[in-house]
Amino acid sequence: MQVSIEQVNALTRRVTVGIANEHIKKAVQSRLQSVARTAKINGFRPGKVPMRLVEQKYGEQIYIDVLESMIPNSLGEALKEQSLNPVSKPEIELNSELPALKRGEDLSYTAVFEVYPELGEIAYREAQVTRPVVQIDDADVDQVIAKLRQQAAKWQEVARSPAEQDKVVVSVVATLDGSPFEDNVVKEEEMLLPYSEGLAVGFSEALRGFMPGETRTLHLPAPLEYDNPDLAGKILTLEVTLHAVKEAVLPEMNAEFAVSLGVESGDVTELRTEVTQNMQREQKQALRKYLRTSVLKQLRELNPIDLPKVLVEQERDRLARVVLQKLGGLGAAPGSSDYLRIVNTIKENMVREDEPMQNVHAGLLLSELIRVHRLELSAERLKEHITEIASTYEDPASIVRYIYGERDVLRQVESSVLEEQAIDWLLEQMQVTDESMSFTQFMELANPKIMETV
Repeated sequence: MQVSIEQVNALTRRVTVGIANEHIKKAVQSRLQSVARTAKINGFRPGKVPMRLVEQKYGEQIYIDVLESMIPNSLGEALKEQSLNPVSKPEIELNSELPALKRGEDLSYTAVFEVYPELGEIAYREAQVTRPVVQIDDADVDQVIAKLRQQAAKWQEVARSPAEQDKVVVSVVATLDGSPFEDNVVKEEEMLLPYSEGLAVGFSEALRGFMPGETRTLHLPAPLEYDNPDLAGKILTLEVTLHAVKEAVLPEMNAEFAVSLGVESGDVTELRTEVTQNMQREQKQALRKYLRTSVLKQLRELNPIDLPKVLVEQERDRLARVVLQKLGGLGAAPGSSDYLRIVNTIKENMVREDEPMQNVHAGLLLSELIRVHRLELSAERLKEHITEIASTYEDPASIVRYIYGERDVLRQVESSVLEEQAIDWLLEQMQVTDESMSFTQFMELANPKIMETV
């Protein structure tokens, strides 16, 4: 067997393999003899069919079968001899044709594939990470309870001008230089003040002087980042009608409110305790995510590597499927053409360009660190993690049984826990600075959007 290797780029290899025709003939003859022992052809007893007739009837298929087994087997040997580790199944192109092989020509084929990058020694000790130290106090709990009361508010119409945190019902007809444009009409839309500047800069402030039932003409600039670039920054004429103003009526902090939030006893003190515990759980999860993001960002920056395109595309596909699962599948059966079409649409429009690359980059580095430093899964950590997952469900025991009973699910959880252990190990090796902050400060730092729904 002859093997030649071409380095197409940093990670792509083109391997050409040649196999002498005599090896093919031997394999074909051996297979023909095996078939001849049981071949059935009219006029001959089984096992007595002349080899010439056996070859006429079965020869071409046997050639194909031999090649289908010889190519992957020989490629496996070639890769092992050359210490090549393909990231995915190689693309194989046959350089020989069947008639030529029958005439005695040698077999030649080419395999193209990507290999894993050479990682070398991974740097991490010089990384600097800030670790938030969070203390939840009464003021933080009060703020969350205030948000819960706001979410449970009932809205009643009032005969006054709108103020911040009011809801308004408005209709708008917008024009530019007297001419309408696409999507220029808003009909009786309800919005919470302050309203974003998606419609026009200063729109919320301008509404403050209206009274319910009043119509006015406003001249306001469109946002610079307007969806329609032809309108961005231009002065629009808005004919605005304020139909209604609604103010929030907050529920009293009493037993009825506590029961509405699932505290069966109606005890307000118990409600505060449950809210505090939920905040602690949320903060713990957010801290874990924040530290993971910080550690992996440092790790990637200290260790730039080439990324296999096939792994990046696989990760992009995985992320798209996760998004689709969260959206409930949008009515498409998994594996169907509609499902795959939706996945491709999500990949193009909803998956950040850099997210798959970042995930693959971090995954390769973490896997190597786990291998080199022989980090092993902790059974105790795994048990704690599964218990934590199950605690968020109504029947925790059934969830625990499900996870342990489904091998694929358990494998995913094990992988997640081992990654957490690797992150913890890296934090012990990196230069970590603790920084005290309030619950609100930390949650805004970890994810500004969290505080909008806490």
